[in-house]
Amino acid sequence: VSTPITNFKKYLKALFFPDFYRFRRIVFVVKPGELIDNQTPISPAEAKQWFSSRLKGRFKKDIIDIHFSRQYTCTALIYEFEKYRMNDEPIHVENSNLQGKTHLEKAKLWAALGKNL
Repeated sequence: VSTPITNFKKYLKALFFPDFYRFRRIVFVVKPGELIDNQTPISPAEAKQWFSSRLKGRFKKDIIDIHFSRQYTCTALIYEFEKYRMNDEPIHVENSNLQGKTHLEKAKLWAALGKNL
């Protein structure tokens, strides 16, 4: 529930310091074959850990020499979060109202992904 904006100062405050934030983290899994649905789901915390500073360099090194072919598939794992104040911990949204394609479109990725198909 938002407070009504009644003056310019409140407008600027709401513009730069909103009470509510919603964002997503998208993880692309590229691997030979299909991603199996019955595997244990990847938790938001585990996805975040993959991209910690100590792992970033390793991923670049691991994929640099791979020759990708049509046997590889790319799956987007999309995690949606919300928080109510800037310093709050984000809350994982278990059941998003948006489909995966919509998330990718809003992130400006859908068109770019379709160019090389």
